[in-house]
Amino acid sequence: YSMAARLDDTAPKNALAAKFSVPFSVASTIVTGSSGLTSFDGDAIRDPRTAELAKRVHVREDEAMTNLLPEMRPANVTVTLNNGTRLEGSTNSNRGDFDYPYTPDQLKGKFFALIQRVWPGDVAVSMWQRLQSLDELVDINTLTDLLIETSQSKSLN
Repeated sequence: YSMAARLDDTAPKNALAAKFSVPFSVASTIVTGSSGLTSFDGDAIRDPRTAELAKRVHVREDEAMTNLLPEMRPANVTVTLNNGTRLEGSTNSNRGDFDYPYTPDQLKGKFFALIQRVWPGDVAVSMWQRLQSLDELVDINTLTDLLIETSQSKSLN
C-alpha cells in the first residue's frame, strides 16, 4: 500500500532508519533468520550481506492494496532464488495488530526482549507481573514506581 511503499531506503544509516526500511527489514530477516531486535542493531546495519541483499529488494505500491486502507494493511512478497524458484507470500495485516495478534507466549517473549535491554531481569519480571493485572490497577503509581526506583538506583551506581 502507498504508505509502506515509501519505506524503500535500501541503505539506512542507523537502527531507527533500518526499522522503517522495507528493503533492509526483508534483507536482514533473510540474512539473520529473524525479524527481532538484533536484526536492526549496529552489527546488522554493518553486515555487508544484508547491505547487498537490501539493494536487490524492490518495493512498489499496489493501488488495489492502498484502496483497502485503513481496514487492512496488506503486503505481497515475492522472493526469486538464484535458481529461478519463486517463493510468494501475502498478508492483510502486520503481525501483532488487532486482527493478527501475538499469542500470549509471543507477546511475553517480545516484552522481555524489549524490556531487558533497559531494565534488569528482576525488574522485568516484576513489571510483567504487574502488567498482568492492569485492569485492576487503582493507581498508576503502583506501576511506575518500580521503574522510577530502578532508574534512581541506576543513576546512583
